[in-house]
Amino acid sequence: MYIYRSLLKHGYSNFGLEILEYCTSDKLIEKEKYYLKLLNPEYNIILDPTLPPMSNRKHSEETRNKLAVPHAGHFKKGGNRLEGAGIPSQKILVLDLNTNESTTYGSMHATSRALNITTSTISNYINRKQKKPYKGRYVFQVQIVD
Repeated sequence: MYIYRSLLKHGYSNFGLEILEYCTSDKLIEKEKYYLKLLNPEYNIILDPTLPPMSNRKHSEETRNKLAVPHAGHFKKGGNRLEGAGIPSQKILVLDLNTNESTTYGSMHATSRALNITTSTISNYINRKQKKPYKGRYVFQVQIVD
């Protein structure tokens, strides 16, 4: 948060990012401690540089309450969707003109995996209300599920 505020206050051009040293993952904590001690950076938020990052730190009760509020009542699998919470699930009906079969998939993602095409392709087809079959073969229709 401190860096974020400083970036806004002083501007991005007054900051830089540098790779000090490449190392293996088992040496990361050791190297971090070394450079924190050597450089003593102004924006280091680690209170005790002898500890690994986030080690034994606890959020205050106030912070825990703040973190909990935005997540309270979010949609959980099998639960009811909150009113106005995102878009409802969409089943996709796909008509294959080559085989004259129609298949319903549980989501755009499931459809894209089954047909090996991107989700954005299906989404664009539907949003643009395309009449011409995709690749001369597939016709997509959305079925809203509450």
